Amino acid sequence: MEKKSVKLAGYSVDYLEKEMQISNKSASKTIEKIFKEHEQFKQLIIDRNSLVEQIYDRFKKDISTILARTGHTVKNSNVAMELWNGFLFANNQSEYVTTDEFVSTPLKKATEKVNNEIAGLRQKKLEKK
Repeated sequence: MEKKSVKLAGYSVDYLEKEMQISNKSASKTIEKIFKEHEQFKQLIIDRNSLVEQIYDRFKKDISTILARTGHTVKNSNVAMELWNGFLFANNQSEYVTTDEFVSTPLKKATEKVNNEIAGLRQKKLEKK
């Protein structure tokens, strides 16, 4: 064991005296305890920062995928609207029937197909986990 002489003032002295009273140990033992606690807290901060980075990376990956899919969905929806608008214009259509009033067989089939594809993708995703 190596002996060193250290001068403390103000807050350091007050803190050391308070800790010595709590632990009922000598100044050197109390300082050693404080150093060990400090090292443990530093490691805890490193571990927590690492966990935060891992969580961030995972969410960033998931959110990037969602944003990409959302972008494709918006684009595809806009393309479909433009095509339908052109079709309606070319065929001089001015009347409109909502799906509340009538659902055509092709629309039912298309909706069912898309719903089945989405269910299949969800199932694949669940199986990966």
